Amino acid sequence: VDASGAVALKQGTRTITAPRLTAAMNAQSQMQRAQLSGGVGLLDTSAERPMHGSAKTVTIACDNAGRPTTAVMEGAVSLSMQDRRPGAEAPTGLTRQMGADRVTLTMARVNRGIKISAVHAEGKAWVRGDAVMRPAGGKASGLKTTTVAADDLRLALTADAHGKQQPEILNGTGHTQITQRMPDATVETSTGDALQAHFAQPSGQGLEIASAIQTGNVQMRSAPGIAGEQPSAGIAQQASLDGANDVVTLSGRPRLTRGDTSVIADSIRITQQTGDAVANGNVAATFANANAKPGAPVTHALAADAVLRRAAQTVEFHGTDAAPARLWQGASQVEAANLLLNHAKNSMQAWPATPHGEVRTVFANASTATAAAATPRTQKGVRPPSGDNAVQVISARLDYSGAAHQAVFSGGVAVQGQDGTVHAQRGVAFLTPKQGSAPAGNPGKPQPDPVAASLDKVVMSGAVKVEQPGRTATGDQLLYTAATGEFVLTGTPGHSPHVIDEKQGSISGATLLFRSPDSTIVVAGEPASRRVHTETTMKK
Repeated sequence: VDASGAVALKQGTRTITAPRLTAAMNAQSQMQRAQLSGGVGLLDTSAERPMHGSAKTVTIACDNAGRPTTAVMEGAVSLSMQDRRPGAEAPTGLTRQMGADRVTLTMARVNRGIKISAVHAEGKAWVRGDAVMRPAGGKASGLKTTTVAADDLRLALTADAHGKQQPEILNGTGHTQITQRMPDATVETSTGDALQAHFAQPSGQGLEIASAIQTGNVQMRSAPGIAGEQPSAGIAQQASLDGANDVVTLSGRPRLTRGDTSVIADSIRITQQTGDAVANGNVAATFANANAKPGAPVTHALAADAVLRRAAQTVEFHGTDAAPARLWQGASQVEAANLLLNHAKNSMQAWPATPHGEVRTVFANASTATAAAATPRTQKGVRPPSGDNAVQVISARLDYSGAAHQAVFSGGVAVQGQDGTVHAQRGVAFLTPKQGSAPAGNPGKPQPDPVAASLDKVVMSGAVKVEQPGRTATGDQLLYTAATGEFVLTGTPGHSPHVIDEKQGSISGATLLFRSPDSTIVVAGEPASRRVHTETTMKK
């Protein structure tokens, strides 16, 4: 059979049109092979599942009874269908689409009819489908559109309870890509060498991937649809999708980067609807402030686990009291079982896992040049404190404000340094950002990072006790200045500060000033109504 000029093949609601048809028949006049060419159109006007498609040529092969076994579509193949069956939750129907350079349909006889059992798409192949997003126990929140692309796609279909063919398993090789557009316009993209996807049982919620595994040089990217939220990117050897819970698990020592934060772990789980991520096992993180000057130091973190919350803009690091999470830059560091960095509030909190646990913080002091300049060299007996020494603070809790550059230590505090040890109920450290941490005049909104600053001064309050070699002092409040190594101790009416010194004896007054390397104790700001009390013991 050779037909030309507006050829049309019709069966029920289905119509195939083409400029030319060539068909070969057997001795029983059953079609064995047919080719439609010149630009083929496919149309199904079914009310429940309308479809349209196009290709340059379509070649159909049949068995001896004339039943189609394969159909090969070639040249800019495009297929599109709307699912408008009762129960479909989208007002205009749920869309399914496919495109490729070449598509091969394999047909099988099912219940005296011919059904498509498999689809093979080659050359820039892609499949797209809509699904209704429905959080567990909640109402539909919108449509999610999923697109799967690869050099080669093989789709196996199976009949549902109504006898309709539905996607079952999809295998892809070569430049595979999964793209999901969420109801809030967030776009999740993942690429890899190969993938396998299993589809959920058909329902009114549309084409939904139940599970998928993508392997080989997997790269992921999330572009948030909400203004102000940070994009993220991931690298892994394998990505596994749990479609029912919208969770992607990265494995093979994956890396997740979001804004200034980069996290590596044994595995990372990402919830697609919220963008929140949980990193488990041997977590290593870095914070590289995008607003910092070139060459500025980078802050690092180690922990057993980490949690990144996209909307809240927070990062949590978790460990134990025996193996705490650690945040450090150079000699400065914070160690605690729990560390919480809040980018939106520019704050950080640290606390232990048990009531007996500790938060340990180390600050690097000002440089030697700064300390020397702040201390007069001509003063007899005064030796400038050594620069770049470390001050360690042990407390029950740490609350840091990046806006105020203050770290508040509570629950009992011990400060240990080269100049001695101070105990108190509470302490406030005033910090100075390190040079190069942010460009002058454009500080931006850096990650809250107390270790990216040096210690300026500390104010201790409540049952203050200072212990130094040969000297012990008590009072109600103490001001320690890191650059000069000076201690200023004050008290309250009826409770004057007190110093017991091996050289100076016992001294009390309204305000006492002393230094670690200096034998001089200065009494300042003494009201006229009070007197200085001094006791000196002479040793033979």
